[in-house]
Amino acid sequence: MFDGKRLKQVRLIYGMTRKELADKIQVEEKDVVEFERCSQKPERSTMLRICQLLGVKESYFYQEYGNNFDMSSASFRQWY
Repeated sequence: MFDGKRLKQVRLIYGMTRKELADKIQVEEKDVVEFERCSQKPERSTMLRICQLLGVKESYFYQEYGNNFDMSSASFRQWY
């Protein structure tokens, strides 16, 4: 099953808002909200754009990994 929490974690690591991610993967912001809430699964073409943009394999969003990113020590910078 698609894990939207992982999408949110990677998005935040890149310092992107939902709107910025939506624009870059060519969907509406409400779609990103639905992906992160796991109430909607991205279409295949959208998933490929997400993976390419964020530099992760598609399996990252589906497999159970023991370790998620530790967001407590993350620092964020604005991307220009």
